Amino acid sequence: MNLLRLKSKLLIALIGVFFALNPLSLAAQALNYKGPFTVVKRIYSRVCLIADANGTLFILKAHDNPENALREIIGSTIGESVVNINAVQIIPHSIDLKEINLQSNLTYTLHTYINGEHYEGNLIFQAISNKYHLKNIAYYDHSLAQIAAFNLFINNWDCHQQNLLRNKETNQFTVIDMDHAFFDNYSRSLATTTQDYLKTLKKRKLSLEKINGLKNFNETLNHLISLYPPDKFNDLWIQQADKLNCSYNTAQMNDLAKNFYYHFNEIKKVHCCINYLTAKPTFIENISNNVLDASFYSFKALNEVSKNTLYMGILGASDISCKILKIAFNEADKLNKNIVKLQKKLHKRVVL
Repeated sequence: MNLLRLKSKLLIALIGVFFALNPLSLAAQALNYKGPFTVVKRIYSRVCLIADANGTLFILKAHDNPENALREIIGSTIGESVVNINAVQIIPHSIDLKEINLQSNLTYTLHTYINGEHYEGNLIFQAISNKYHLKNIAYYDHSLAQIAAFNLFINNWDCHQQNLLRNKETNQFTVIDMDHAFFDNYSRSLATTTQDYLKTLKKRKLSLEKINGLKNFNETLNHLISLYPPDKFNDLWIQQADKLNCSYNTAQMNDLAKNFYYHFNEIKKVHCCINYLTAKPTFIENISNNVLDASFYSFKALNEVSKNTLYMGILGASDISCKILKIAFNEADKLNKNIVKLQKKLHKRVVL
């Protein structure tokens, strides 16, 4: 009997731990502050650096559309488990804020202030959509690859140099500003753009640094895929939207679900593609690569010999010799092209 009670208590404890760790049960972290606030600096027309009564710095942002504030909160909630990101929460219009009158038609968010430097250049502006991005996640701190994966997951196209901060002491990066995330998933999916670039890569030509960068990226992406499948993401969105009094009709909710389902499938394709690129070559792939390399360079050499022989034939040999050499050259050229086509077919990923 005692054993049964002990099992019951353990089960209840485990269920409690599960819901404590379940991302849907976690609200955005509450920010600790003490009024009144004072304005330290106006950064943009609707973005201010403010300080509370204790001198703690925060960022205050005003939003025309409450959905932009919703994106900020959900982005921060999802990101806090995988990347360095500032905490965000809605702030009521009743707060004591000197020098600024909060307008009732605007939604305001309060953000933790991140002290860091802006890095020159858009290091991961579109996740990994070109060789510049791939190089950056390979050679900068691992936090950059994690943020690139996070941006891809939430479809954040706005990670320009002003929204990426680097800590001078640790060299780690922090991402801020999520109000452009989860946007236009059909027409502008970062996962689709990244996937198109990854398809152009040859795994045997990737350096160890780039492979490690891709693995780091994929590890973060895999964690987010497991935490936020489409159903849980939709539940999280509705949960936070209700707190903001953002109402959606049935058609809008269906569009939201379709958008994220589409984007989520594109994310999984990126994940599979990186798995292929970072996996060790199979025995067959190694043999194929060696044979194809040998064949390619052999025929390349044959082409050069044919060209030189043809040149000598044109200078002094008979017309018949020239014709024979031309045929040999053409056949070698055809074989060379076939080898190149075969190489491309063997190195093409078919899982997508």
